Amino acid sequence: VRRAYSRLLWLGGVMIETVAEVRRWSGVDLHCRIGIGRGLVLAGALGWLQPRFHLRGPAVQMAELLEQSAEIDSVNVLTCFLHLDLEKDMEVPAGGAQGKRHVHE
Repeated sequence: VRRAYSRLLWLGGVMIETVAEVRRWSGVDLHCRIGIGRGLVLAGALGWLQPRFHLRGPAVQMAELLEQSAEIDSVNVLTCFLHLDLEKDMEVPAGGAQGKRHVHE
């Protein structure tokens, strides 16, 4: 589980760095906020003529709340992430673990 959390946090950092790189070379004022939650989700394709992949469930709602409360260009995670020593498993890129705040237990 710790390794999965570490990879998610690493991926969030990579996404922020990628958006920053696009901002530099394009000149477009582009930013992102990322929320990482945990819990149960229901995933699947919905629709007949134009099926689209959807995620539903309390974990998705939690991640949305975390994203909405995140600072610009930061990753917002649950408190349960903070007690883990994630850097033992994978290096977190600079800027990838900013703005950690508790929203739900």
